[in-house]
Amino acid sequence: MIPPDVIADIKQALPGLVVIQWNIDALFVEENARDFAARHEVVDASFISTAGPMVRQLIGPKGKAGFLPNPVDWSVERGRAHEKRELEADVFYACGNPARQRIVCGTSWEMNAFCHMLEEHAPETIRFSYAGVRGQPYCSGADYAERLGNAAMGLNISRRADYPLYSSDRLAHMIGSGQLILIERKTGYDQFFADDEMAFFSSISELVDHIDFYHHDTKERQRVARAGWRRYHELFNERRIADYIIHHALGENGTNREFWDALSL
Repeated sequence: MIPPDVIADIKQALPGLVVIQWNIDALFVEENARDFAARHEVVDASFISTAGPMVRQLIGPKGKAGFLPNPVDWSVERGRAHEKRELEADVFYACGNPARQRIVCGTSWEMNAFCHMLEEHAPETIRFSYAGVRGQPYCSGADYAERLGNAAMGLNISRRADYPLYSSDRLAHMIGSGQLILIERKTGYDQFFADDEMAFFSSISELVDHIDFYHHDTKERQRVARAGWRRYHELFNERRIADYIIHHALGENGTNREFWDALSL
């Protein structure tokens, strides 16, 4: 929210100051892409939760920039859904604006309609937990954390899946709370996670099959959810991400390079 000219004035007044920007919003939103590019001109380094060459094309050839995974934090994501056989819900989905179109497996959906469709195709015994969609109020804070820790599977649907590794930060919230993640393969997260760590789908029918299978095989759901939980905490924990940001911004990466540097910009 700080205009670029204000950042430039502060840096001029304090020449030793290192300034970074971090951004977890979508680059396909024109205003966000414009603001990210403008601030890149006056900061020392930029970090964004979209990978690939499109970011460098947006900001130009100059300056440091890096891919920013959505971090998970042991002190925040404290749910342990993978440890529980019996949970209050089978599938959790949260949505900030259900009327906004989202592209799922190549089709544009209003999310109330999508959830209704999924309910129609999933087994009748599936219990859905919603926040901000299907008439359910949006939730935050302790209520949100409670819901995260009491659902077996988390449906990760962002506005579109064709921007490399872009995802709502709900991905970290859900997997950090022990939910088995249902995620479109097109997002690219299968570069980091195996099929026995997340449930990847490329079609609605494959998504429904995953929900059906893991609903009826609790032990396997727990096994895969636990594996994904461990892997995400290993790769993208808060300390590792913070260390990466600091070293990258200060130009001290050296031998301390992260495996996702190949995806950086």
